[in-house]
Amino acid sequence: MLALALSLLFALVFLVLFATGWGSNEVRVGLVGGVAVLCAALVGLLQSVTHGFRLSEIAFAFAVPVAALVVVSLLLGSEEDSRPVPVTAKTHLAGGRSMTNGSTARVTVASGAVRDRLRVTFDAQEAGDASPCIPASALRIWGNDLADEVSARLRSETVVHLPLDTTAPEITFDVALETDAHCHVSIDVKEASLRN
Repeated sequence: MLALALSLLFALVFLVLFATGWGSNEVRVGLVGGVAVLCAALVGLLQSVTHGFRLSEIAFAFAVPVAALVVVSLLLGSEEDSRPVPVTAKTHLAGGRSMTNGSTARVTVASGAVRDRLRVTFDAQEAGDASPCIPASALRIWGNDLADEVSARLRSETVVHLPLDTTAPEITFDVALETDAHCHVSIDVKEASLRN
């Protein structure tokens, strides 16, 4: 009975820790190690104090929640690695105002490539009198930090997925506008995130 009560108590503590969203994998690994050492000390203490309980009951009381914590931590760690990393605030586009056919803008993301792809949403607006230009326009995106060149039809909001090929502390690439003569289009980055 003691083993079940202690198991439930420790499981409740770990569930509260998970529900509060406690940090990184390093914190989880440190907590698992700390809890394992604490459990070993408590098992020894309880065995010496309570002669009526078997060591196997006490060990079971601590082993179940620790094993559950390890399994859940591994599952949450792999889920955390697949979550998008927002980089909109670290993304800067230069030269995107009133672009014409063949104009090139430069995008810099002040973040390393912690994922395989960069998802960028470009915002486009008519910037001249020859509208509508956006439906007849396209973006061509290339750079040394990209694994492949990407082309996309331009819309008022255009989402592109860029395969990354860099270990540099920042990601840089160029965006060229392909449009009709006499067209002027302004583009900017609305949203950017690193993804797998």
